[in-house]
Amino acid sequence: MKVLAVFLAFRLVASHKGVRGATQPSSSPASITNLAASSIVPDLHPKSDKAFYGYDYPDDMQPHKMHHFDHPAPIVQESDEYDKDYPKDENADNGEWKAQFRYDTLRSRIHEAKNLEKLRKKKKKKKKN
Repeated sequence: MKVLAVFLAFRLVASHKGVRGATQPSSSPASITNLAASSIVPDLHPKSDKAFYGYDYPDDMQPHKMHHFDHPAPIVQESDEYDKDYPKDENADNGEWKAQFRYDTLRSRIHEAKNLEKLRKKKKKKKKN
């Protein structure tokens, strides 16, 4: 089909350029089908483009891939032991984390209370002045 389209395009261009032996195109569909049915003069030798297309390109000089991917991705682990390599969280710290968390929250509350007391003193000073 592509060969036919290319042939029609060349035939139409040749007829517009006034090439000797080319027929004048008409816009009717019947003339287009007649044009498609006509043969190429002189005949192509060989008839197939597969025989002569590779003649100009005997070697493919394009770079090739270094390694062809040969396994579907991702590789899925087949066994049920998929979590053996992860560290376990067993909460075996004898309450140290809870004590540290309570200490940090109390320390931040004390700091906020001190700042609040300073702000109250500043506000009282402004009211007096």
